[in-house]
Amino acid sequence: MRHIYQWEKAEAEKFSKIYELMTEAFPPSEIRNEEGQRNLLGRSAYQLYTVKQESEIHGLLAVWEFDTFVFIEHFAVDASLRGNGIGGMLLNDFLNNTEKTVFLEVEEPGTDLARRRIGFYERAGFCLNDFDYIQPDLQQGQSSLLLKNMTYPKKSSKEDFERMKQQIFETVYEIQA
Repeated sequence: MRHIYQWEKAEAEKFSKIYELMTEAFPPSEIRNEEGQRNLLGRSAYQLYTVKQESEIHGLLAVWEFDTFVFIEHFAVDASLRGNGIGGMLLNDFLNNTEKTVFLEVEEPGTDLARRRIGFYERAGFCLNDFDYIQPDLQQGQSSLLLKNMTYPKKSSKEDFERMKQQIFETVYEIQA
């Protein structure tokens, strides 16, 4: 059976269910606590989208909109639906509806899961860049992370990477790069 999904702006009153999907899809070092994530809903640059069937949330996409690029902070599909092409379809739908460069972070390709994740994004047209950085801890008690980054539709120049990194650090992480 084929499901038809469409990205919708997340409903604040459904945030607890959205956060459940976040905690299932991401380790604690890659998300804020529930209050911290919920507080982002009031930020103008932050957009949270979901796809659902009836009342069940099947996927989420959290992005930060900047003047010249979009930063995907979180993208997840419910674990029970993975492997069916839904994630690729949803990501392509998003990419086909933006004219800006799209930037996202990935873990170093040191594990099978990290390599598969990078491959998923490469199949969607993302390019793995040669620049890494340390993502600051998102919640107390968690460690900062060494991350790689990917951009769509092409590799980033060093200058563009530095500009995007600075905007992400100042706006998303609220620190100076």
